[in-house]
Amino acid sequence: MQTTGKNRNTIDKFYTNPSIVDKYIEKFKPYLGNNDLIIEPSAGSGVWTSPLHMYNLIAFDIQPEGEGIQQMNFLDVDLWAFQSNLHFIGNPPFGRQSSLARKFIKHITSCDRTKTIAFILPKSFKKDSYQKTFPANYHLEYQDDVGKDAFLANGKPYDVPCIFQIWVNKGYAREMPEKLEPIGFKFVKKGENPDYSLRRVGVYAGVISKDIEDKSEQSHYFIKVEKKSDLFVVKYQNIIWELNNTVGPNSISKQEFIREINKLTSP
Repeated sequence: MQTTGKNRNTIDKFYTNPSIVDKYIEKFKPYLGNNDLIIEPSAGSGVWTSPLHMYNLIAFDIQPEGEGIQQMNFLDVDLWAFQSNLHFIGNPPFGRQSSLARKFIKHITSCDRTKTIAFILPKSFKKDSYQKTFPANYHLEYQDDVGKDAFLANGKPYDVPCIFQIWVNKGYAREMPEKLEPIGFKFVKKGENPDYSLRRVGVYAGVISKDIEDKSEQSHYFIKVEKKSDLFVVKYQNIIWELNNTVGPNSISKQEFIREINKLTSP
């Protein structure tokens, strides 16, 4: 059940559309052992748990609306009380900037018995910065863009840009992306005579401008380029940004800017 993170009032309830569930459950099943336990932390009406009824399973929700779902805040559940290997599946609440989804993930990964996490998550979790929520011993094994109208809000189809991911605890560290450093340019403050502003958030995310005066520091980065030229701007304007990797407004991280601009400024 989703009750936060989608800019609707708190009495609205968001459920996973049953039409998408079976596909992802089939991707999840190969990770299950005979004596393992499946936990659905935010079960709502039970659309995930019903197809898995033949397995060892327990489901929680603050306001359950399906049979066999325990009324409890999952974040208060003592996961160490379970003696089996644990597998988690479902559609956790997102919260503002994925804050609740992160809390769920951190609670789950705090228990060493966790083996698999299979969640619908905001598309923000395609970004390296969000994937760092998962400890290094968790590896992304499967990812799929969830189709339109994956949710039901008050019984009606509701579209949120999401993905389905399966993360597996392999017991050793995954390869983490290297932190990039700017080449041939640097980020500066607005008052440090920048050459260009870069819109980082909103409808115009990614737009470059020489006009600095009216640009907000809350929504822009500012850069100085070693070899300033009109050709740099022309090349920059040909960059195709992946702007749909978020539930909220379009946004581009500093690492994303560095990755693309380095291609233009590297020797």
